[in-house]
Parts: sequence; C-alpha cells; structure tokens
Amino acid sequence: MAKRAISGLIVVILLCGAAFYYYTTTPGYAVTRIQTALAEGDVATFEKYVDLDRLLETLLDDLMAEAMLDSTSDQENGFEAMGKALGQAMFQNMKPALLKEMNRSIIDAVEQGSFDEIMSADGGAGELAGELDGVQFDATDYDIEKRGATAIVSLPATHTELDLDLVYEFEMNNSGGLWCVVALKNAAEITRSIDQAEAEKLAEHNAKVRGKIDQNVEAQIVEKRNQSDRWEINKAVILAAKVRNVGDSIIREIQGTVRISQGDKTVYEMNVSGDLPDGLKANHETTMYWKVEINPFKDGHQELWDLEEDELKQASLEIRSVSFQKDETLEVLDRL
Repeated sequence: MAKRAISGLIVVILLCGAAFYYYTTTPGYAVTRIQTALAEGDVATFEKYVDLDRLLETLLDDLMAEAMLDSTSDQENGFEAMGKALGQAMFQNMKPALLKEMNRSIIDAVEQGSFDEIMSADGGAGELAGELDGVQFDATDYDIEKRGATAIVSLPATHTELDLDLVYEFEMNNSGGLWCVVALKNAAEITRSIDQAEAEKLAEHNAKVRGKIDQNVEAQIVEKRNQSDRWEINKAVILAAKVRNVGDSIIREIQGTVRISQGDKTVYEMNVSGDLPDGLKANHETTMYWKVEINPFKDGHQELWDLEEDELKQASLEIRSVSFQKDETLEVLDRL
C-alpha cells in the first residue's frame, strides 16, 4: 500500500511538473514574467521576454508612416513631395541613433523601477514616453488570443487626463516555447484616438476662454499706413488697433493675432502683443500700434503692403490672451 501511495505521489509530481512546464511555454506565463521583471527591476528577464529592438523599430516605423499619412494632401505640390521625401530620408538616417537612445532609456527605467526620467527626456525617448503620460494600465485584466505561433495580448488602459479608454494590442511570437513581445500592433490607432480626444478637449477649453475674452475685450484694426524711403527699397506698414475694455477688471496686457484675408483665404498672419503699464480700466479704450518691416520674399508681405485703407475689413485682430491686474490670465491654447 505504501508503494502504491509513493507511486501515486510520483505520478502527481510528474503531472504537476509537466503541467508547469507546459505553462512556462504559454504566452500567459511570459506576461507574468514581464510583470515580475518590471516590479523587481529584473532587466535580464525583461529582455528575455521583450524583444525591445524589434518592438521599438516597428513602433517608430508605424508612427512615422502615420505622420507621413497625416501630412499628405490631395493638393500636394512638387516641393511638398520633395520635402516629405527628405524628411523620410532624414528619419531613416536618424533611426539607429533614436533606437539606441530609446532602448537605453527603457532599460535604465526598468532597472530603476521608474519611467519618470524618460517622461522628461529630450528627443525620441521623451516624445515616445509622452504618449503614455496620463495613461494608467490595468495589468490584471489583460486578454490573450493565441493564433498558432503568434499571440495578441490586449491590455486595457485609461487616459486619466482625457477620460479615454484604450486597449493596447501587443504581438507575441513563439520561438521554441519562449513567447516574446515583438510589436505594438495598434500604435497608430492609439495615437489617433489620443490626438482626437486632445483636439476635442482643446476645442472645448478654447471655446470657453474665447467666450470670456469676448466678455472683457473688443478689438478692431482701424488704421493701416505705408512708409518707405524715396526709392521704395526700405518699406514698412504701420497697423493700428482700437482696444476697448468691456469688462470689469483692469487689463495689463493683451496678445493676439493680426490676419489679412482675401475671401476665405488668410494671406498674412502676425502675432502681436501690447503692454498696458497703467492699466486699461473698464469702459475705456486705447490705440495700439505695430510696425511690420516689409520683405517682398516673405509670404503675405506684398498683400499687406497693397491693402488699401478702405479694405481694412479684410484685416482682423483676434485676442488670444488677456492679463488682468489681479494676476488672472485668459489664454487660448495651441495645445494642452
């Protein structure tokens, strides 16, 4: 009886060993090993189950392809096409250095157990990590879909700043029972989702700010005057705008954008600012002046010079920032 018990125990041990061995050859085991490596700063194990070189190269290629697609237009001219080709060539030349920098930064972060330095870094590693800023992963709720020698690990995440749910799809390949992460399959899709959510949030923020600015300031281009020497070599344009405080708080500074339009097309644009050291009180107005040195080789300068006084309705001043005496500022943002 004792022999049968011992034999049964051996069988159980062998079965458990076989089951564990099989488990070690599954993508699920590889995922748990990666999690442990990140928690413990185990670089050797992390590199064993993550092909970082391949992962980063495919990621860079995917994001570059997406950027090129976004910059493509139906009206692309020869110069734009040439510029895009030069950009791609520069990217290919820079890619080895970018990959090396990003690989080193990630390995250092794994070893130190912190990705803060990557987030604040300049260059490729910082820009790539910036895509993860505000993203929280749920490492306990992943899903694995096995497809022969390939598996897709779907890792849910939430972009807390944008209140946006995401799913990162990592591809794993099987090589002799060792499953290794080789690519982020939906990098371009995630980037588009984040960019769209950021654009919507930015538009919502700026709509509220513009409404508040309109409640405090009115501005209008009221004068345009040309100046030149006798040979018309040195030329300049003087623009004047009436700025009125229609709110309750004293204004200390404004910043905005002057635009000259022809139909629906903006032919000239210039950022301007005006300090009001004495403050612009409620229900008061002032005139601000800006001088533009005309360069015929710069876009819009000739259109600005040719603008007649009676065509000033084509000129507009958009106030984008207002600073008040009480250290309050209303500002239209270019990005979040």
